[in-house]
Amino acid sequence: MARQSLHIRPTGPRMNAWRQARRLIAAGTLAVIGAGAQAAFLNGDFETGDLTGWTAQAWTNNGTQTNPKSLSELLLQPPGSKVHLVEIDSGSEGAADEVLFRGDAGQSALKLTLAGSHSARINLKANSTIPASNVIPRSNNVTGGLAGWTQQVNTASSITQEVTLTADDIDQDGKIHIRFVAAPVLEYASNHGGEDRPYFAISLVKTYDAQTATDLTGSPQELFFKYHYGGEPGAPWKTFTDKGGAIQNYTDPQAYDVAPGNAYLRVGDKVRLQAVASACSAGGHAGHLYVDNFGTTLPKTLWISASGPVSAPKADGTEITYTYTYTNNGSTPVNNVKVTPAMPVGTDAGVSPTTFVSLAGDGGACTAPAVGSSDPAQCNFGTLAPGQSGTFTMTVKVPAGTPSDQINNGNYTIGGDLTSTLLGAMVQTQLLAPAASSDMVPDVSGLPPTAVVGVPYTGSFSCKNDGAASAGQAICDASGLPPGVTAGQCTIDGAAWMQPAVVPAGKTVVCLVSGTPTGPGGSSTVTVTTGGDNDLTPGNNTATSNIAVTTTPDMQVNLSGLPSTSPLNIPYSGSFTCSNQGLANAVSGTSCAVTGLPAGVTQGACSISPGNAAWVAGNAVPVGATVTCQVSGTPTAAGSSTVTGTTGATDDSNAANNTATMNVSTVAVPDMGVDLSGLPTAFTAGTPYSGSFVCKNQGSADASAGTSCAVTGLPPGVSQGACRISPSNAAWSAGDAVPAGASVTCTVSGTPSSVGAVALTGSTGATGDANPANNTASRAVAVAVSPASIPTLSEWGLILMSVLMGIMGWGMVRRRRFNAL
Repeated sequence: MARQSLHIRPTGPRMNAWRQARRLIAAGTLAVIGAGAQAAFLNGDFETGDLTGWTAQAWTNNGTQTNPKSLSELLLQPPGSKVHLVEIDSGSEGAADEVLFRGDAGQSALKLTLAGSHSARINLKANSTIPASNVIPRSNNVTGGLAGWTQQVNTASSITQEVTLTADDIDQDGKIHIRFVAAPVLEYASNHGGEDRPYFAISLVKTYDAQTATDLTGSPQELFFKYHYGGEPGAPWKTFTDKGGAIQNYTDPQAYDVAPGNAYLRVGDKVRLQAVASACSAGGHAGHLYVDNFGTTLPKTLWISASGPVSAPKADGTEITYTYTYTNNGSTPVNNVKVTPAMPVGTDAGVSPTTFVSLAGDGGACTAPAVGSSDPAQCNFGTLAPGQSGTFTMTVKVPAGTPSDQINNGNYTIGGDLTSTLLGAMVQTQLLAPAASSDMVPDVSGLPPTAVVGVPYTGSFSCKNDGAASAGQAICDASGLPPGVTAGQCTIDGAAWMQPAVVPAGKTVVCLVSGTPTGPGGSSTVTVTTGGDNDLTPGNNTATSNIAVTTTPDMQVNLSGLPSTSPLNIPYSGSFTCSNQGLANAVSGTSCAVTGLPAGVTQGACSISPGNAAWVAGNAVPVGATVTCQVSGTPTAAGSSTVTGTTGATDDSNAANNTATMNVSTVAVPDMGVDLSGLPTAFTAGTPYSGSFVCKNQGSADASAGTSCAVTGLPPGVSQGACRISPSNAAWSAGDAVPAGASVTCTVSGTPSSVGAVALTGSTGATGDANPANNTASRAVAVAVSPASIPTLSEWGLILMSVLMGIMGWGMVRRRRFNAL
């Protein structure tokens, strides 16, 4: 069952003490409340001194529906010639009496401004020093101080602002809150029914839903609506006599805290807030409203809130349980903290009070009234440290035979030393007969009980209305889904449905769930919550389901390291990888292989990184590790091959990435290679040198363009000569075709003119040559050593030398003969 929660800001006769305490706690109200109120709303605290950011509008009030539940049920009509009565009230915070207060002895009035130096006043113009420029929305000014004011009867005025919610608007509890202060001044009109009296109303609607990217401008979703008329039972109304002699009802400023929950408000949503104040529909009674501090942050002071069911059975003995939450949001301890919850009351003419049943969770701090009593409870929680909070529950019984259709709980307070008493905002519970009630029941059976990290997960949950009547403002929401998994579009009978909305009796809302769990694993308890504003059986509004989120290995194969083209008869090489992208080690059943490689090409060894250790199928692959396998060989047949890579492991639950395919085309291409072996490795300066080199097309296709065959680095005096191609022995020059298997032979000749070794470089190539490794070759050529020259004699020199040698020989013979004698 839907519950409601509102909060109230400190006010009252001890305002000065409270303001002093706030200055001590947080360096002034403006620093604590006013500055914080600027999130989301532009000029939410009206401290610009004007209505910047707000749209003011006039309306005609011809009466509302009985007990309106939405802005449309106020039945506001076009203004005709009316002008809006919206202005800024300025001054020191809490220093002035309400503008209509006459000042009668023994009476007190609302203190202005509400916060800071400026507050907005809706449906009363009273700032002018010229009486005729002040406008009051009633026909009867009586006598006295209001004489001369301009009358504008049965007028309503409003201010409106639309904002986009951001991450900065998320509160510490993870929810987005819309907070503001409101103080009504509504003329007493006992001769009117509730639908005709002066009233104020606050509406918050969603105009854009970020989750579904849906523009709701034409049909906004009502997120929050409060309507109260002057003197409504259940609120601690106060009175004063105004300057015209009329009796005004007012309450101390109420600080509303609207937090519908994450099912309703999300970052990126657009919401529109509208505050309305109206005179009575008959024209004789005025009504206006003060507002301030529109924002998303929480004031740093004592705070109290209450929540309770939106509806309950209209039957004797019905019990209603309220939960009260008290908090010290300030920065210093508060002593002697007291909470005083009064008994809620019905809305019948006799204002029948509920009676006390029980208190729970108070830790003995509360003094309960007698069972069956209508006296308030008294709770003293002692000292609350900064940030300290607590809750307790109080159960009350609806009066037997009550004619009331609603129970109002709007008189509960909190206070402490050096703080003013805070009044809690009204919680309203409608009393319904079974025929007018719904019964929303959740179902979690569509959520698979197991999810795997990294593996897409899909499912659904549903909420069925088993009641007799349509469920109003129904919700169907899931919390606690595994990280990475979210609830998506909801439908009724296939038509889109967006909460909160009506669910007809017997119909079922089905909401899809999808996403990829992100880990780290464990168990997620999903809670599906439903309810409606007329659901009388809250005990069956929730259901839970445990989803076990497991971690597994996730082996993925990648073939991007394999070249997509393999030249025929030319060596081919590449690699592929298999990596574990899961959150668990792959410890068994591992594989990493390819099939369908071109003929002549095979898979080689594999290694695993980090570490680059050898790896074979069946070895472990730790989380994050990658196996790299080599592929090599010489393709022997042209054509296209579909290569399929496969991997896997035991418990690998994501088979989608266990295979990959690619096409490898084996094509015929030229392959020009150069050979310098026909060039002598030595030369002699001045001696003729000659030789040849060869450029051969060793590929499987003709080299038809871009051909070349040349050598560089020849010694001076030696040059490349003509080239011829075989087997035809025809002349050939660069650019000419070289058929597959053909060779180009080029001559080199000349007489070296210098001494010194040289390094020859041969080069070849062709367009489409797929093997550049053999396109160049080098050869060292040394210098040969020449033999030494020996001098010789001419022919006459030889004759003369012979004669001389003969004479020398004759002389030596005679000398030996002479010596012998």
